[in-house]
Amino acid sequence: MNISSPLCIWSEVGIAGYKLCPLHLDCESCEFHRQMLSEREADHIVEASDDVRSVDISLMQPGDGMFHPGCQYYKGHTWIRKNSYDSYFLGIDSWLKGLLVSANQLVLPMTDVKVQAGECFAWVMLPRSIFYICTPISGVVKTANKDAIRYWASDEHEFAVENDYLIELNVQSEDFDSSKLLTKQEFLENLERDFASSVELIRDEYSLDQNGTLQNGGPIKAIDKRIELPMKVFTKLIEHISVGHRLI
Repeated sequence: MNISSPLCIWSEVGIAGYKLCPLHLDCESCEFHRQMLSEREADHIVEASDDVRSVDISLMQPGDGMFHPGCQYYKGHTWIRKNSYDSYFLGIDSWLKGLLVSANQLVLPMTDVKVQAGECFAWVMLPRSIFYICTPISGVVKTANKDAIRYWASDEHEFAVENDYLIELNVQSEDFDSSKLLTKQEFLENLERDFASSVELIRDEYSLDQNGTLQNGGPIKAIDKRIELPMKVFTKLIEHISVGHRLI
């Protein structure tokens, strides 16, 4: 095993003991990863009625301020921004970050690792779960920004590519597919749909009225409006709004 191998994501989250990854976080090809997924699915079945497990989210009202000129967006709440003739920054939008404010760690691939469109490139460690973020484009990792998670729970953070990107990819022109990029209008409409469906999903849990207003408070629109969701509700929400991403 190469001594430069990264730590297994299951070790990072504290579920498995110390274990290095000889596949450089190519989880899809890992037998141990498949075994752990099977065990986790069995655990979820046993714990399906456990409402004690919960996670905090910030459910933000979509607005023009979530669209940043120069960035190009995809339906799965990911964005890219060209950095040079053959490299792109890749990150997630502010709305998805709001759902992941309980994250305590971010695992990213090592440099020079090739990632394929549709495959996982980042692992977000949440309380007793892992959120997989998939890349919309293929390329070779040039830089990784593990410090990005520091800003996810900040109410005062202003978007800046150098702080908010997750990885920088070297991309060959023949590997770049622009057909799934959203226009600004499509991006904002996608945010509105996901916000509306999220409110609908949690309405019964929190006695929301038809305007998405908490009966014991104001509208759930500000970034400081934290909501504690049972894990099973959070899982449904993430699965509903995530295009290509996964929660285990």
